[in-house]
Amino acid sequence: MKNLGFECEQLAGLFYSFEYEGLNYLITFDKDDEDYLTVSLHAGFSVKDISEDTTFRLMNITNAHMRYVKSYILLGDIYIFYEYDAQGYEDYDRLIPHMVYALEAAFVFMHEALEKKLWLQNDDADEDALNNDNVDDGNDVDSEDDDDLEKLRQLED
Repeated sequence: MKNLGFECEQLAGLFYSFEYEGLNYLITFDKDDEDYLTVSLHAGFSVKDISEDTTFRLMNITNAHMRYVKSYILLGDIYIFYEYDAQGYEDYDRLIPHMVYALEAAFVFMHEALEKKLWLQNDDADEDALNNDNVDDGNDVDSEDDDDLEKLRQLED
């Protein structure tokens, strides 16, 4: 990692942390499979910072739109993970920076999605599709987002 410009600090066992462009990353190796590599990044907020419904909608839209990365809740905080099962022929000098950039992109996407409430736009698109097809899948917008959804509908009119 040092040859890539990352200064790692060993936390415990196979856990290392490093900072890149102001974000703190955690890199771990599986003790049973040294070729299994995980790089993770704290998303910048916890579940208690936003409603449970918003948390799951935000994680879902991030997981759906970002390739290779997945968001999870860990100890009440939202983290973004990039997991990779190495085959033994990887160029780690290229792989690890790619993982870091993908996590950074997911971090930015998640914050923009939260600011713009992108899941509401998806709900509107789903609702339009349902209205056109006259199909009811039971996915109603939760009451928490009703006010925001109503404001968006008024702007459209």
